[in-house]
Amino acid sequence: MDDVMEEVLLHKLLTLEVIVETIMDTLIDAGIIDQDELDKSIIEKIKQLEKVTQYSEEEPDYSHIFMGPKGEA
Repeated sequence: MDDVMEEVLLHKLLTLEVIVETIMDTLIDAGIIDQDELDKSIIEKIKQLEKVTQYSEEEPDYSHIFMGPKGEA
């Protein structure tokens, strides 16, 4: 990736982080959500995401599909 694209992506990520933190702070301050419960939920979602990410890093073995016996359609 070129430097300009990385800079754009970084800017977008930082912008999203500010937006999410502002929404969270507003909801917590208004008493709509509990900070401890929110933290637990976020940690759980991150752990699930890490499992999915780790799984997808392994490339599936498609050799049995594409390299099957000749004449197989």
